[in-house]
Amino acid sequence: MVPFRENWESLKEEAVFHIRKWRLEYQFFRRMGYRLDLKGPFTYEEKRQYRKIFGNYRFYGQFADKYKVREYVREMGFGENLVPLLGVFNRLEPGLFRSLPKSFIIKTTHSSKWNKIVYDKEKEDERQIIKIINGFLDKRYSRTCKEYHYDFIKPRVLIEELLLDDGKLPWDYNYFCFNGSKGFFHDLYVASPDHKKKARFRSDWTCFESNLSEEEMARYAYPPNSGKMAEMAKRLSNISPGSTSITLMARYFSGRSLLHLGESPSLQKTMKGLNYLARFGNWTGTTGFSIPESPDRPLPDTEGEFAR
Repeated sequence: MVPFRENWESLKEEAVFHIRKWRLEYQFFRRMGYRLDLKGPFTYEEKRQYRKIFGNYRFYGQFADKYKVREYVREMGFGENLVPLLGVFNRLEPGLFRSLPKSFIIKTTHSSKWNKIVYDKEKEDERQIIKIINGFLDKRYSRTCKEYHYDFIKPRVLIEELLLDDGKLPWDYNYFCFNGSKGFFHDLYVASPDHKKKARFRSDWTCFESNLSEEEMARYAYPPNSGKMAEMAKRLSNISPGSTSITLMARYFSGRSLLHLGESPSLQKTMKGLNYLARFGNWTGTTGFSIPESPDRPLPDTEGEFAR
C-alpha cells in the first residue's frame, strides 16, 4: 500500500502539472489565435510551448542563467565579446553604489527584463532600487512567462557596465539560431532600443520587413563585423545533439560586438505569420526529450531545485 504522504505528493505534482498545461494552452490560444497541438507540434511556437511542458528544464536553465552562461561563452572562445562584469551578488546591500561607476545596468540572473538601467547613480534613489531588485529575487519569473527552466536558476544580482553608443543605448541584433542535423540556419531581427524602429532579415541580409529609413538602413543593416557575429551565433548555438534553437543578442559598437545568450524566444511579436512559424518549426526539433505516448503525463523535474 502506498503511504498517504507519498501518494499525496504524487497527486499534488500531477495537479500542478495539469494547471500549468491548461494555463499555457489558454495563453497560447489568446495570443496566437489557434489551439495548441501538443500531440503533433509543427510550428516553431507549438514546439516551443511543448518544451515548456515536457522540456529538459535543467538543461535550458543553465543557458538562461545570465551569470552561468558567461562561462559557456568564454569556453567557446568569445570572452572578449561579453559585456564587462562589475559584480555578482546574492542580494543588494546599502552602500554598494559607492563602489560602482557613474552608470551601470543591474540585472537578475533568473529572469528576462527584470533590469534597472542607471545612467547617473547620483540622481537615483539607491534604497528604492535595492528594494525593487531584491524584490525580484523573491519572485519566480516562471509564474509570469510559464517557462519553468527559470526555476532551476539561482536568483542573483548581476551588475554590468552600461555600454552606450554616442551617449545612447545601442541597437539590438537578435539572431534566431537553429543548429542541428539539418545544418545551421538563422534569421535576424534588428531593432532600436525602444523597438519602435525594426527590420527583419534573412541570413544573407535580405530584408523582408522594415520600417527603417534609408539612412537607418544604411547605418544598421549589414555592419562591418556581421560575419563574425554570424560565426559566433553558429558556434554558440551548437549546444546539444540534434536541433537546438536559441536567440543570440549582439550589440554593435563602432567596430566590435558585445553579446549575451538567451533562451528560445517567442516569435509571435518579432516574426509573424503561420508560414514563417512553420518554416522555423521545420528547422527546430524536440531535442532533449521524446514525445511521450500520452502528453498529459508529467515528466521528471517539474519543480526547480531553487524553487521557493
